[in-house]
Amino acid sequence: MVNARISEWWHEIISMKRQQSVASFHHTSDSGNEFSDFGTRGKARVHERSWMQPFEANLKDGTPVLIRQVQPEDKAAIKTAYSRLSLRSRRLRFLNVPSRLTDGQLRFLTEVDHVNHEALCAIDIGSGSGIGIGIGRYNQTKEKHRTVEFAITVVDEYQGRGLGTILVKSLMRRARANRYQTMIGFILADNEPMLAIVRKLGASLQFDEIGVFRAELSLIGPGVIE
Repeated sequence: MVNARISEWWHEIISMKRQQSVASFHHTSDSGNEFSDFGTRGKARVHERSWMQPFEANLKDGTPVLIRQVQPEDKAAIKTAYSRLSLRSRRLRFLNVPSRLTDGQLRFLTEVDHVNHEALCAIDIGSGSGIGIGIGRYNQTKEKHRTVEFAITVVDEYQGRGLGTILVKSLMRRARANRYQTMIGFILADNEPMLAIVRKLGASLQFDEIGVFRAELSLIGPGVIE
């Protein structure tokens, strides 16, 4: 499971030490699915930069996934998804093992403006299950102008298949489109998959505290994001 530290803004919402989010999203058939035509019809947005066109990508093994923005209607799916995470994945996310997500946490995870707080979900559209398999999010920080902090989670059975990289790159594109210049994340020292991802993307790493790395990704300049 890829993970970044629970930040101040997350701590203010749920009184935890570190920032992370958890998500899984059901993508049903077109019949009766409120998101089935999400990519073509869109939704009314307060800010034009808040809109992202959903897109498909392939995991390393060829599994096709849909990447789209999280919506308030995803609360129930996120709550269900949390129960699917292993104890290790929960620890990597929260640095402890919360038994459940509260209503306040679910509001925080789903009711985002998609500019200063973005959340993207990944849905397996190849296996026929249509289930959510991961989430990435960033939130504006207080530490520096035009900086966001990111967090990534991939459910256990889809880890090691390239989804973390897809989500980090997608967040980088979104943050850059919303005029941010830097994206940071706080990563446990034993979270080798995430450390490998950010190193490959050119992040600078330094110890933030015992057992935690601070990763910084630049969003400035041509060729920063593929």
